[in-house]
Amino acid sequence: MASYQLDHSLIDVLGLIHINRRLCRWRAALYLFLVPILATATEPHILVVYPEGKQSTSTIFSTIIEGINEVPGVLVSAHGVAKNFSTKNFQQWFSKREDVDVVIALGNRGLKAAKTLNTDVPIVVGGVLSLPSTDEMAGVSLTPDPEALFEQLRQLAPRIKRISVAYDPDRYQWLIERAEAAARTLSIKLTAMPASDRRSAARVYRALVNDSDTATDAIWLLQDSKTVDAKAVLPSILKEAWERSLLVFSSNPAHVPRGALFSLFADKLALGRSLSAVAVDIVAGDATPLAGLRPMTELKTAVNVRTATHLELRIPYELQRQFDMVFPKR
Repeated sequence: MASYQLDHSLIDVLGLIHINRRLCRWRAALYLFLVPILATATEPHILVVYPEGKQSTSTIFSTIIEGINEVPGVLVSAHGVAKNFSTKNFQQWFSKREDVDVVIALGNRGLKAAKTLNTDVPIVVGGVLSLPSTDEMAGVSLTPDPEALFEQLRQLAPRIKRISVAYDPDRYQWLIERAEAAARTLSIKLTAMPASDRRSAARVYRALVNDSDTATDAIWLLQDSKTVDAKAVLPSILKEAWERSLLVFSSNPAHVPRGALFSLFADKLALGRSLSAVAVDIVAGDATPLAGLRPMTELKTAVNVRTATHLELRIPYELQRQFDMVFPKR
């Protein structure tokens, strides 16, 4: 029989190969162990501060938080604040959270709580309709984008050439500026009249309704209890508009079952994703172009088909099927 003899150099090489294979396996195992830890260390930690409240309110904010969690590459924790929260206790609790990179403040109470924090951690605001003109925080409003509203109006009533609205300059100047730009793009005239309280808003709307040409004009209602009081101003506007067959649309979906033709309203899950994206950009150092509140662009639609019939507007069934809410309910 032939005998084979391996020289020592070949044996040494084979031994090194065996050792290297073991090292590779150890390195691979170590890598698999460390990757989740390293990923967690580099993920921006978002703290969501939200109001604790009634079940309906909690559902809204839990949906927004769910959307915030859907953005990959973020670590999210949430903290509810009670109606009469203690500023001191909240500050003490937050001071122990040294790993927070950015705060998302939801709702007016969440924003109020976040503003009490003595911290350099950036704050993103969401779940609010507007901010005072003195606040320049980055965030996404619940208010629908005027351009989306006007495009929906054009789809339902292409005859409309002028839109009139009353607004509080302190809280909605930023929105009116966007609305003016959107109106120019769509070749629509926008008449925006300032109103600082309910009484002045009632006078302005009365004048706007009386001066409107029902063939070409429409009234836009903001989601603002200061200028569109649900108990006095709103019923008066809708009553006169119905009697004159004047088109009224709104940023508030609650106005649609009461007679407004349509409304666009925020998709809460999409709002959460948008807020999370803003927070990630700010942590990455892209805060400057994002400063200020911006309106919601991912929206749902509510339409009153009875009002549409009264205004002699024909809405194809195929289009009706795309609406998220149709009134009167069938």
